[in-house]
Amino acid sequence: MLFGLLAGIVAQTCAVLLPATTLEFEWFRDGRPYAQDLLLRTRAGERLYQRRYANGEIAERVVSCTRSGRAVYLTERVGSAAPVRFPADLRLGVLHRNGNAVVRRVASPQGAALNMTWFTVASPGVLMYGVRRAAGITEIRIPKRGGYSVLRAIARNRADRVAADSQFAALAQRVEELEAENRRLRDSLSMLRLPPDKRK
Repeated sequence: MLFGLLAGIVAQTCAVLLPATTLEFEWFRDGRPYAQDLLLRTRAGERLYQRRYANGEIAERVVSCTRSGRAVYLTERVGSAAPVRFPADLRLGVLHRNGNAVVRRVASPQGAALNMTWFTVASPGVLMYGVRRAAGITEIRIPKRGGYSVLRAIARNRADRVAADSQFAALAQRVEELEAENRRLRDSLSMLRLPPDKRK
């Protein structure tokens, strides 16, 4: 009975923490395109994305929600970087040690969007992470001289991206067909300009 209740609580918490199964993400760093997270697989407690950076590099992004003891954690790993892990029930101002990293729940920074939960992670440099309901981590603030560099995600519906990709593919095919027709017409005109005895 108790196990079933805990499982239900974990499932509800993970549904709040994890990105919705329909979402993909477009990331911007200080307003400039940075990366895209394309959804590859969803399953209970996990989302797998392919991250395509603006410079052409590709990495794997995994967002998961798990229970350890009585705590529920949101964990994100990108490529070979160390995973970032947040306890879902961490109270404002409270510290939590996760291996060599120290996680603290903090108040929303100036200029932050509404309805986000914020954490700092010291490992040893301090980064700020903003977590949005049903979207996961959607903002990261990286210290730099005089302030922060802001990495921010915009959520997109995967169906919209698939439809756009399909339209783009259809347009690309049509362009190829028109170019082939244009070459055929040019060849025909060139033949018509030749004397009759030299036409093939």
